[in-house]
Amino acid sequence: MASQTCDGPDREAQCMQALPTLDPDETSSGPGQSTSRGRRGQRGWLAAVSVVIVLGLVGFGGYAVDVPLSELTAAPVTLGGAVRIEPLSGWTIASRSQNRGVEELALSRGGGRLQVVAGTFRGEAEQLLAAYLRDFLTPATSRLAVSRTIQHVRLASGLTGSRISYLGTAHGGGPTVEGQVTAVVSPRGIGVAFDAFASQGLFPFVLGDVDHMIAFADVS
Repeated sequence: MASQTCDGPDREAQCMQALPTLDPDETSSGPGQSTSRGRRGQRGWLAAVSVVIVLGLVGFGGYAVDVPLSELTAAPVTLGGAVRIEPLSGWTIASRSQNRGVEELALSRGGGRLQVVAGTFRGEAEQLLAAYLRDFLTPATSRLAVSRTIQHVRLASGLTGSRISYLGTAHGGGPTVEGQVTAVVSPRGIGVAFDAFASQGLFPFVLGDVDHMIAFADVS
């Protein structure tokens, strides 16, 4: 399913839509199967990462990247033994933390940033994506515009994820940020949100790198 990206100020009015309203208490995972059991697990997972999202957006400055992006990888990094990601050359660990069983890793290169948040999650990828947008990206961002549709992507491992594109400004000022959030949930119930962003206009220069790192991430 194709997505519409909010790729300029003149598109904000068109792209400003209601955020996905997938309610874990109302969404069914199959005939007669309610997912209401997952709401408590979702709230706990998301509560542990709220500060991470705010700090990532507020502290982001962004600047041009002149060096061609390389396909060479650095040493793989893991989160909780359940997520393994190989940073491409030039990407370094900007921060990592753990809180209440949820781990966060932020990779950066020049004006680009990829935040990876992982923890136990009971629900579907679209539910994780909707909750991430509603509870954290929205409160941390002003004038948030999101793509009209959810794009379904497949990782190299075979897992299917849900992705949206967004445009917004951190509360308190700063540059307009352009990015995308990809959410996946493994069969073992490990939920991972990949939040990749850069200043508006620079995101296309890092998009190839972040797409590659997400596609080849190992979520077990």
